[in-house]
Amino acid sequence: MKKKILFIFLIIFLIIVGLFLAKGNQSFFTKTDTAQMTPPPTLPIAQINTKTGTDGTKKLSFPSFNLSFRIPGDLKTVKQIDPGSEDTQVGSNFVALYTSDTTFDPKNHTQTAGVKLTMNIVKNKKDFTKEEDIIPKTSIKRAAREDSIIPVHNPLLNKESIKVYSFPVDKTASTSAWAYNAEVLFKNGGHGLSITLYCIDYSSDKNSPTCKKILEAMLSTMQL
Repeated sequence: MKKKILFIFLIIFLIIVGLFLAKGNQSFFTKTDTAQMTPPPTLPIAQINTKTGTDGTKKLSFPSFNLSFRIPGDLKTVKQIDPGSEDTQVGSNFVALYTSDTTFDPKNHTQTAGVKLTMNIVKNKKDFTKEEDIIPKTSIKRAAREDSIIPVHNPLLNKESIKVYSFPVDKTASTSAWAYNAEVLFKNGGHGLSITLYCIDYSSDKNSPTCKKILEAMLSTMQL
């Protein structure tokens, strides 16, 4: 009789333990599924101050990288220049800005005149982009280093931390534009931060005073 009672108690005990374990596993999988379904947090996008200072510039900042510049006050976003554009061209590590004289082909929204400045920030980059990956092969003979753009009074920048090139870029089969590519590379141990400024002038095929002025203003005021 005692053995029978003990056997019944053992069965009940095993049932209770089984229910407890089943509930725990269900909770675990529910939490796992919830974690997998939760998207990663959205990084704050670049911020462009609408107020222009007494020096004619406004602030451009990238909160995700604690990085800021002063840019010419007349630079505008693509939505301000081409309201029909589907893309804002502003992200957490990327922004595109245009001079006020920029024009677009209304059919395909391609730029036909004016200046476009793009900025792109990349983490964990160790080396500068190779020259042949920046300058088109057809432009290599007219390309030049532009060390004069490197600011003298910004302690963050020197010839070891920035490379600047200028070169022509084909705009159509018979015409070309002029571009500047400035790449800043900050090395911190095994990690690096790359900042690329690409300025293209669709209104000029022989150097671009406008691009040069924009890059000089931005690099001299860059802060980390």
